[in-house]
Amino acid sequence: MIDKDLLGDGGDVPEVFRRVWPDGLPTSELAFWASLSPTERDDLTKRFAAVVAADEPGADLAELARNLGMGRTGLYSLRTRWAHQRTLRAVARFATRSARRIPTMAFPAEAAAADDEAAGGAAAPSRPTARRLARERARDAARDPEALRRGFGHRFVLDVTPVDLVAPGSGDPEWLVCAILIEEFSGLILAAAPGSAGVSPRLADVARAGAERALELRLSVRKPSLAVVVPDPREGEFLAMTRMRAHLAEVLGEASVRWSEPRRFGSALVEAVGERVGGLDLRRRADWRKPIANDVLAKAAVPSPSEVEVLLRTEVRRSNELLERRLRRLGLIGGGGDPTPLVGLLDAAFPEERP
Repeated sequence: MIDKDLLGDGGDVPEVFRRVWPDGLPTSELAFWASLSPTERDDLTKRFAAVVAADEPGADLAELARNLGMGRTGLYSLRTRWAHQRTLRAVARFATRSARRIPTMAFPAEAAAADDEAAGGAAAPSRPTARRLARERARDAARDPEALRRGFGHRFVLDVTPVDLVAPGSGDPEWLVCAILIEEFSGLILAAAPGSAGVSPRLADVARAGAERALELRLSVRKPSLAVVVPDPREGEFLAMTRMRAHLAEVLGEASVRWSEPRRFGSALVEAVGERVGGLDLRRRADWRKPIANDVLAKAAVPSPSEVEVLLRTEVRRSNELLERRLRRLGLIGGGGDPTPLVGLLDAAFPEERP
């Protein structure tokens, strides 16, 4: 049974999907569809149509298999996966993005040994690899219950980063830039919002959504600080962004505010969460000023604005799922915590605009 709370309106998806989901695709399926490139969407649609047609009386399975470029055994395996999972991922040739690595709570020495074994026992990893391993070990250590109790709720960051999606909109193709508010110690994401082609994400919207989420979770907050990364201004945004930065520096302190820099997007996010948000890859070294190469663009997902909203919301939920359970067990969310210091800080940093 489809959860009615997760149903979308179907969006711009093939009509054949409605034969299985007549009320519209569930949010999880819409998010997966949005994550696919045009080529992957075409391929998935053909495979899905063949699986549906194979269930029709008198279906010519050999012909359906030939049209997909596979044998009857391959089509049988495809139907079997669909029968067991009933999800678009079961039918897709490219089961695209796996969830980000969830820390195992191993002791640092055990984590180091596992990493060394995975790296083939190399004695001297490259500098980027060493940095990645150090980040992963630090995140593992931060998930220790006692460490979480000590470190949670003090420092929050509103960061910006490109993600592995082409921004929809009227401008030239570019990587989609999102703003994401996190509790830095744990990596809990409170809110996220996308920009569009040529338009930066609205930090004020993310701040207000984050304040609402903090209240909803009854987040445990203690003497919070807030750091903000302001997106590099696009055409027509410079004055507004400069004023925002000046106000933020006045409220938060100059050291807590900076412009984003080309190839240095999302530093705080990567340190706290990893290279992915859910199954959504971050492109933190991307520079929106440089055009995307045609061969890369041909393989990139180009979702519609509505699909972007669904995808981002779904992947944030995936990123938070296990972490929220852990924080709830520790009483750091959902208990007697007081989120009002954070809410007040966000309100001061991003006051309501006067009409």
